[in-house]
Amino acid sequence: MESVREQVRGTLGRVDGVLHAIGFAPEVCLGDDFLAAQWSDVAVAMEISAYSLKTMADAFLPLMQPGSTIIGLDFDNTVAWPAYNWMGVAKAAFEATNRYLAKDLGPRGIRCNLVAAGPIKTMAAKSIPGFKKFEDIWDDRAPLGWDVTDSTPVAKTVLALMSDWFPATTGEVIHVSLTPRHPIYVSTETILSTGISGATMRLPRHSAQANRFSCRWVTPHAIGVMSWHTKVLKTTPPLQ
Repeated sequence: MESVREQVRGTLGRVDGVLHAIGFAPEVCLGDDFLAAQWSDVAVAMEISAYSLKTMADAFLPLMQPGSTIIGLDFDNTVAWPAYNWMGVAKAAFEATNRYLAKDLGPRGIRCNLVAAGPIKTMAAKSIPGFKKFEDIWDDRAPLGWDVTDSTPVAKTVLALMSDWFPATTGEVIHVSLTPRHPIYVSTETILSTGISGATMRLPRHSAQANRFSCRWVTPHAIGVMSWHTKVLKTTPPLQ
């Protein structure tokens, strides 16, 4: 990393933004058997997919000034996705690393944020067993649709975060595409059984007030009630 920094220093002089787009896990960390991975396998996934954000920050901080930004590419890890296994755990550590970097680098005027997007068909995605399931679900249930071959929405979000249009945003996860577990995807008068651990929701009947819905949700993190004034953009059956 030091040699890369010196090459960049010689070419650009300074760095205004750095993008972390690194992720890897041994094959045993993915698939159907979560318990199969040993610590030696998990350690590789954690170092490359999470700790590397801190390593990258260390490398480029000497070239960064107030107003600079560090951005990482993320994937929703608030639920347990099929086959994602220890990469989901690594992404949770990745988000925690981002928050602590934001805390430490904030006094220097450096912002740290993540962009959590829907699935994109990349070389890395090809190594994830069952990736096809993600493709099918996202396009059907994303309110704005989702094209796994088009990385433009993700790229534009990254560029926006690197600009000065988000001068006071740090430690955040910006979602480019809502995930299929979001309440907006469920039908009214039904219980949503997503097939994804940790996401069970009930939407009661439409209330007397126009376009008002109430949602009771239960997750590993919270139990509560949420309401919003909007139309359900898509109603689909539960995930199978």
